[in-house]
Amino acid sequence: GVVRNYLFLQDVEKTVACVPFISQAHIGTAPKPLDLQTAHFLCAVFSNNVPTTQHNKGNGYCQGNFLPLPGEGHHTELEVVGTIPPELEGCYLRNGVNQRYEPQGKMHMFDGDAMLQAFMFAGGKCTSYANSWVRTPRFLANEVAGKDLYCPFGDLTIAGLPVAKKWGLQALKMRAGLIPYLPPTRAQNASTATQLIGGALYACVEVNSPFRVRVDPQTGVVTSGTHNDFGGEIPVFTAHSRTDPSGNVVYFAKGARSEDAQKQNPNRYGEIGPDGALKTCVEFKAGEGAPPAFLHDCFVTTSYAICIDHSLRADPSRMVSTGYFHFDAERNLRLGVFPRGATDAQELEWYDLDMPGFVWHTIGAREAGDLVTCWMPIFETYTSDVPIHLETEPESYLWKIVINTKTKAVEERTKFEAVGVTERCSTNGAYSAEREPRFAYLMLRSADEEMYTGVAKFDIVLEKVLGCISYGKGRFGGEAYFVERPGATEEDDGWLVDIIYDKASDKSELCLWDARALDDEPLARVKAPHRIPYGVHAIFMTPEQLAKQPPL
Repeated sequence: GVVRNYLFLQDVEKTVACVPFISQAHIGTAPKPLDLQTAHFLCAVFSNNVPTTQHNKGNGYCQGNFLPLPGEGHHTELEVVGTIPPELEGCYLRNGVNQRYEPQGKMHMFDGDAMLQAFMFAGGKCTSYANSWVRTPRFLANEVAGKDLYCPFGDLTIAGLPVAKKWGLQALKMRAGLIPYLPPTRAQNASTATQLIGGALYACVEVNSPFRVRVDPQTGVVTSGTHNDFGGEIPVFTAHSRTDPSGNVVYFAKGARSEDAQKQNPNRYGEIGPDGALKTCVEFKAGEGAPPAFLHDCFVTTSYAICIDHSLRADPSRMVSTGYFHFDAERNLRLGVFPRGATDAQELEWYDLDMPGFVWHTIGAREAGDLVTCWMPIFETYTSDVPIHLETEPESYLWKIVINTKTKAVEERTKFEAVGVTERCSTNGAYSAEREPRFAYLMLRSADEEMYTGVAKFDIVLEKVLGCISYGKGRFGGEAYFVERPGATEEDDGWLVDIIYDKASDKSELCLWDARALDDEPLARVKAPHRIPYGVHAIFMTPEQLAKQPPL
C-alpha cells in the first residue's frame, strides 16, 4: 500500500512508496537489514496490533453513571414531584458525551459522541424531554463504518510506545484514505458546552470551530448542522466564552493541535459582536516550549479580558516517556491580561502568581480602580492522566487573586480552604463585565466520591458562604446552573437547576431549587424516563431565543 514511512520511523529519508510490504530495507534507506525489534515494531503497526482498550479494566469512566445511553429519545409524559414555577419557560439544555460504539481505546470523561439533554418548560409544566446526538463529522464517519474509527482522548493519558504507534497509525490511515480525514479543527465531538452567537446556537468543544445545532422550540429535539469557522476567522473556539451585557461574546481559544510536533499553533483572544460578526482577534503565545494543555475558561471585566496559563502542559515529545500531559511544577500559574478590544499581542501583560497550579473553571472578576480581583478554584497540583470528576482527581479550593494593573504586581493570593473542595461553579450569566458578579454557586465534592454532592452559595463581596444545598446520600450532580427569574432585578433572584443521579435506584431526575431559599428539598423534581449519564455544561434558552434561531 501507499505508506508515508516518516510517520513512524526515525532517521530515514522521507519517502512515499508503493510495494507489497514496506520496511527500511525495502525502501533502501537503511544501512543494514532490519533487526528483530524493528521488524516486530513494523508488523505491529501494519497489523494495527496496538491495543489500548485493556486500560478500561477498572476505568472509572467505564462504570456506573459514566456509561452511555443506547440511543436517542423524545418523551412527553414526565412525572413531576413538587411544583415547577410557572414563570420558568424555555429550554434547559445540557451537553455531554455518550459513546455510541465500542471504544477502540482507553475511555475518558472527554470521550464519546456529543449528546444534548433538553428539558422543555411552559405553563408550570415540563412539557417535553429529548436526548439527541450531535452529528459531527467524526460521528458521521463512525456511523458509516458502523464502529469507532478514531483514537480517543483517553489514549493521550497513557505513556508509552503503543500509544505513539497508535496515533501514528491513525495519521497514516487518514493520509492514505483508509479512514476519513478529520482536520485538527474538526476532529473532536462538540460535547462540552453550547453557546448562542448572533442568535444561532453552537455546540462547542475546546480547539475546534463551533458546530451549528438547532433546538426544536416545541419538542427539544436537536438537529445538527455543520462546523462554522466564520469564513476562516474562527478556526478554533472554546468551551467557555463569556457574554457581556451588550451581547459581545468574549473568548480565548487554545491553538489547534498541530500536525507538526515541532510547531505550536498560536492561541487567540477574540470578541464577537451581537450580530455574530468578529470584532477583534489577536494571536498570542502562552510561554515557550510545550503549550498549556487547556485554555478552558477566562475572566471578563469592563476593561479587560483575562486568560489563565497554567502548569499542566501538552507535549507530544513526551508521549512515549512520561505521557502527552505533564504537570510542570517549575512553571507557575499566570494571568494573561488583554485590554478589551486589543489588536496586537504586544498589549498582553502577564501576572505571575508565584505558585504552580491548574484551573478548569472561573467564577468571575471585579474591577476597582487599578485593582482587578479574580475568583477561581485552583488545583495546586494535577496528574498526567487528567482524572477529571473521578475520586482520584486532586483537590481544588477557592482562591482570590488581586492584581494591580498600574504597578503590574500581584497584590493578594488568598485560599478559602474552609469552603471545602470545589471545582465547577455557576453564576448568573447576565452579570459580567460592567455588571459585576457577586454570587457564585460552588459545586462541592466529598472525599472519595465521583462528581458532586451539593452546592454552596458564596458571596464574593462579603467573602463568605451564605448557605448550602445537599443533594442527599448517594445522589450526585454536575453543575448547579443558575436560571434568572423573568423580570428579576436582583442578581440572585432565580433558580438552580441540575440533573441528579441517584446511585441506589440507578435513576436520574432534573431538580430545581430556589437560589435564595437554598432548601435541600427541591421545589420540583422532574423524573427522567431513564438514567442520564454525567455531563458537562448547560444553558437555558428563553422562548424568544428558541424562536429566533435561524434555520440550519
